[in-house]
Amino acid sequence: MTSTDFGQHRGRAWLSLSLALALACSACAAPPGVPTPTRGQSAPAPQVPCADAVTQLELSACWAQEARRIEAEVASRFRQVAQALQLRSDGASSQALADSQAWWERYRDAACEVHRQQAAGASLQTSAVGVCRWRLAHERLAELDRVRPGTAAAP
Repeated sequence: MTSTDFGQHRGRAWLSLSLALALACSACAAPPGVPTPTRGQSAPAPQVPCADAVTQLELSACWAQEARRIEAEVASRFRQVAQALQLRSDGASSQALADSQAWWERYRDAACEVHRQQAAGASLQTSAVGVCRWRLAHERLAELDRVRPGTAAAP
């Protein structure tokens, strides 16, 4: 095996690991445009990003970008749900939603720190954190959809 063959094999191995980490999430929310399941149904797995990345540097950059993108979507969805609750003059639910968001952010940071620590010193450390943040953000989107007033899943 030449050094070029080894580099390509290693790149594919990292890609496979990243995809496996992403696919491990079976309860993630659907990507935009795909209907969100109601209570009792399992969510379809989101479309896995970064499939075209080959090197670890490309994977790390891609997962970091995807995590930022989906977290921006979480922030936007949170604002939409909070606004809908305020329009219903539902102060208790509004406060509970705000509290849950703050606690979710703490949980996300702590959970992804575990992944960072487990990959400490490895070149996949940044990817592991990005995949974790991406996966948890998809789960949060599904939860926000479940509590959004006016949806079939909301009480």
